[in-house]
Amino acid sequence: MPRSDSGARTGPHEIGLIAKIAAKNDDDAARRLYRKYRMELSRLGFHILRDQGLAEEMVQETFIKFCQRAGSYDASPEPSPSRRAARWPRRPDGGRNGHCPG
Repeated sequence: MPRSDSGARTGPHEIGLIAKIAAKNDDDAARRLYRKYRMELSRLGFHILRDQGLAEEMVQETFIKFCQRAGSYDASPEPSPSRRAARWPRRPDGGRNGHCPG
């Protein structure tokens, strides 16, 4: 399983959370995913932007967009790893009108 710098693993559990968010706009799953990755993404944002406020805003905007587009995620198994990016099709309408927990 891939491991991030913070030691967080991305694996079947996280894929399951994404699938729950996509299937039924599960606020609890969205909160758990946000809590797991917000610090790592904030550090990355700060490293790039050199501004903590902008980094936090970037993380929030990223999760909002993620929740709005979660309905377009295809959680079915893919035979080819090179096709993983195709699981997030771009839609002109921005995907399902979802919401993120506040």
